[in-house]
Amino acid sequence: MKSITTIVARYFEAWNAATEAQALAALEDACAKDVAYTDPGHECASPRSLAAHIHRTRQRAPAYRVNVVSTIDGYGSTFRYAWIFEADGQLRFSGLDVVTTDAAGRIETITSFFGELQHADEGAPTLRLQPRFGG
Repeated sequence: MKSITTIVARYFEAWNAATEAQALAALEDACAKDVAYTDPGHECASPRSLAAHIHRTRQRAPAYRVNVVSTIDGYGSTFRYAWIFEADGQLRFSGLDVVTTDAAGRIETITSFFGELQHADEGAPTLRLQPRFGG
């Protein structure tokens, strides 16, 4: 079984791959066959559909890089980490992923949040819902 650090690194190789085929190869190594991916604007349920989503994203921003910028924190089969999306050397946005792994140590679910967590200052709202699917 590969370490979670190695698995997450392979997952991010997919996000930074030059081609859809390269992304798919990395995802097939890092993810379960029925991996479920969810972010505020997209859902998919296989390495192939996730590779296609990554490829479409790359076509919209060909110079982007996505990189982990925190430690990988977790227990049991649940882990979280922060990442940034950069394009043309500029930070475009950041986010947080929560992933679960299967018995073989591969990523089974990916739940991705966009933006940094906000501190709950006195008087600030305690809930910030992210828009889903353009709504």
